[in-house]
Amino acid sequence: MKRFVGTASVLLCLMLATFLLISCVRQPTRPNGSQSTGSEATGSTDESESAEPNNTTATQPVSTNETTLDDLSANVYGNGGPVVQQGDWIYYTVSEMQALDTAFGLYRMRSDGSERTLIHEGFRIHSLHLVDGWLYFIQSTTVEDGTPISVKVQKIQSDGSSLMVLLELDGMDMDQMQIAGDWIFLGGYDDAWQPSIQRVRTDGTGLKSIMEGYSFEAVDQDLVFALSGQNEIVRIDLESRDSELVGSDTVAGGDFTVSDGWIYYCNESDQWSLYRIRTDGTDRQQLTDEPTFNFFLDGGMIVYQLERTEYDMEVTGGELVQIVLDGSGRQMITDVSTEEAGFAYLVAVLDGWLYLHEITFDEMGAETYRSRLYRIDSMGNNPQEIVAYDCIMAG
Repeated sequence: MKRFVGTASVLLCLMLATFLLISCVRQPTRPNGSQSTGSEATGSTDESESAEPNNTTATQPVSTNETTLDDLSANVYGNGGPVVQQGDWIYYTVSEMQALDTAFGLYRMRSDGSERTLIHEGFRIHSLHLVDGWLYFIQSTTVEDGTPISVKVQKIQSDGSSLMVLLELDGMDMDQMQIAGDWIFLGGYDDAWQPSIQRVRTDGTGLKSIMEGYSFEAVDQDLVFALSGQNEIVRIDLESRDSELVGSDTVAGGDFTVSDGWIYYCNESDQWSLYRIRTDGTDRQQLTDEPTFNFFLDGGMIVYQLERTEYDMEVTGGELVQIVLDGSGRQMITDVSTEEAGFAYLVAVLDGWLYLHEITFDEMGAETYRSRLYRIDSMGNNPQEIVAYDCIMAG
């Protein structure tokens, strides 16, 4: 998973505050040895035995602002993450239950900050997808240590109307979602921390198990890409359910993406350097010679954050770097270390905009902190605040 490093006592207090904003690129921390290798599929659920969707429709839309046809046809950026951008609209979540002055839930706003609207109130909303005017998202319920209680896969019109619950599972949580055609692919784990991969149709029918024992990362045509219990890259054929190792490198869960026939990943086997390999396991290439994390592909470029070898609340944030897809053209963008005690994490790169989640303290040991989601352009300039609010420390 994306790595928090260092001062455990501080991080435990902030885990719930930061988890949801970076859930698009994260997987849950599991106890050592709790992941099974899962080298074979355990079978799938016949569609005739699938759970029927629990569909509910809101009687009134939350917002009266209408999305125009031009908005609906515009390119969508950020599917699967905590922020989605389409045309002049930005959709984002406020996930901290301990927020003092802002309701947690799913919001939308214009790129100039106007028309900010809470379109669905709820805690632990993540993995946003915007498809044909519908916002798909996951809403999880867990206990403090992350053990799942239940999970819902839902969709809502982009104006906040017509909420529908597509799937609800007890004793499960989902931390990864990808929509491909008429299918929603889900990666999750049960209350024994055992991972699994499932899919369900976008109308909530036809729930099927694809594989147990693997952590879902991406789907590409007829192939699912996942991580084994040893964090090795695995390719799974959707038709036969056969699995095959792509390479021998180990990968941090979440530091992984598939694009145009390539798998990009942070190589745990080589000091977290950024690598890529073709989806058939050939042509393995090293792209960086420095520890990286939180990387995103955008417009033929890769933007990533430099890994910190030691965690220091006074300086943590990390430099942002940009390279071409083949590793060439390295360019420093900016350093997002905070002046106050705190840190900032890159959570999305959308159409040339870099989105960051920042947490700052007035001083170490303070009972409250400031949570802020903001964006900068690809040169590190033109900062624009999306949302900011005060939170009280959990625990």
